[in-house]
Amino acid sequence: MTSVKIISVPEQGPMGPKGDRGDDGAPGTPGPHGATGQLGPPGPPGMPGAKGDQGDPGPPGGLGDGPSDGKVYGRKNAAWMKAVDLSGDTMTGPLALAGDPGSALVAAPKQYVDAGDAAITIAFQNADTALDNSKVAKAGDIMTGALTLAGDPANSLHAASKQYVDSAISAAIAAAVSGFPAGTKMLFQQTAAPTGWTKQTTHNDKVLRVVSGTPGSGGSVPFSSFLGRTSTDGVTLSTAHLPAHSHPQDPQTLTVFNGSLGMTTGNIGAVGGTTGNTGSGAAFAAGIDCRIAYVDLIIATKN
Repeated sequence: MTSVKIISVPEQGPMGPKGDRGDDGAPGTPGPHGATGQLGPPGPPGMPGAKGDQGDPGPPGGLGDGPSDGKVYGRKNAAWMKAVDLSGDTMTGPLALAGDPGSALVAAPKQYVDAGDAAITIAFQNADTALDNSKVAKAGDIMTGALTLAGDPANSLHAASKQYVDSAISAAIAAAVSGFPAGTKMLFQQTAAPTGWTKQTTHNDKVLRVVSGTPGSGGSVPFSSFLGRTSTDGVTLSTAHLPAHSHPQDPQTLTVFNGSLGMTTGNIGAVGGTTGNTGSGAAFAAGIDCRIAYVDLIIATKN
């Protein structure tokens, strides 16, 4: 703190008119100290002093409460350290165990797991070598025996069993057949009608004819009889079957006896008459081959 010097001033009367400056007098006797004045403003800080000697250590203080952040803490060397929660936790560093586990639920160190993994690897390698010729390769293989599946496939790329394929084929056939209404007639190139159809025997040994109107049937000659023919039926010709024609005769020369010995020869023209009859009037058959290639079909009606 800066010291303040207080000067006491004696009381004076009213000031008179200003006189001429006189000679300087001798200094008077200092008066007594006046009353202490008000504290002035603090001055600027001084330079820091030298560091003092270190004091004696005080008594150790007690450990305060642990952090209240919801974590589990334990005391270590007079300090709070995070601990593992028994209900489950995530460690931020490695946990060194005392040794290999002695029972099923004891934590296992890395050395124990690595040793077990190595043993399993060797066992699998030995088994793979032993089964090399009896396993199905993942990249593709040819089996030497039947493969029995667990059941029908559930996904598109699952292997299908025989019962699944047979059922699918039967269902497809049934679906195709059921698409026709009852009474529908169709042609089939087989002896027996398919399942769900009935073979019709009303028409037999006939040809098919395409019509634009109402379907019907007719004719009298069986198809196989017609196909077996190698000639037409016998035909007898009559005069009406022949074209109009004539048979002209050449002029004849006639010799006439004149008198007892004389003869006169002259052309007297054609002599009318008919030629002799020829032919027998028997019927004839013209050659023909009707043995056309064919395919047999049946007609079946949808049940």
